[in-house]
Amino acid sequence: HLFGIALDIDPDRNPCCGCVEPWRSAPACKRAATHAWERMEMPLCWVRAFARHGWDWLGHDALGDTMHFEYLGR
Repeated sequence: HLFGIALDIDPDRNPCCGCVEPWRSAPACKRAATHAWERMEMPLCWVRAFARHGWDWLGHDALGDTMHFEYLGR
């Protein structure tokens, strides 16, 4: 975020279940899910679109940060 290469999309609806409060206590984090994307309200097609343009989605990270994207470029 500090360097302008990261952004969070609607953190109230796309939690980071492994992060600090208040996201860790989000109702979506309490739901059983096989994949992090099952806990977010953002359409999965957005994750794919960001990836096509060089952005990394941290929902795949151990934190399950479904709101967070970082630009890695190509």
